[in-house]
Amino acid sequence: MALRIITDSASDVPKWLVEKYKLHVIPTPVVINEKDYFDGETIMPEEFYDILRAGTEVKTYHINSFMFHKNFEPYAINKDEVIYICFSTGIAGTFNAANLAKTELLEEYPDFDLTIIDSKCASLGFGIVVEKALQMVQRGFLKR
Repeated sequence: MALRIITDSASDVPKWLVEKYKLHVIPTPVVINEKDYFDGETIMPEEFYDILRAGTEVKTYHINSFMFHKNFEPYAINKDEVIYICFSTGIAGTFNAANLAKTELLEEYPDFDLTIIDSKCASLGFGIVVEKALQMVQRGFLKR
C-alpha cells in the first residue's frame, strides 16, 4: 500500500522524471493514417513530431473509461491510494472518463481511494503540476 501519483502522456513529463519517480503515465491515444497508436507506448514522441513535421494529419482522442479502468485497477487491487492528475477539462473529456472508471472500480473495490484532479493546464504547465505533486509525495507532504 502506497500513495501513488498517476498522470497521462498529455502532461509531457520528461522520461527522466518518469524514471526518477517511477511515475505511471497512461498513454494518450493518437490516430495517424486511421491507425491507433498510444503515446509513449506504440509511438514515441520523437516519431510523433517527425510525422507532424512531415505534414501528416494527426488526431487525438481522450483516454476512455475502459482504458482508465485497466490502468487504475492494479492500484485498487493493491489497496494503494491514487491521485490522478489529468488534462484540463476545458480541453478534453479525460476528467469525466476517469470519473466513470472510478465509479465502476468503487463497485468492485469499495475501499479504493482515488482522487481525480483537474490540472486546468495542458502540456508543460500540466507537467509542472505533476512534478510538484511528485515532489510533495517524496518529501512527505502528501501522505496516506
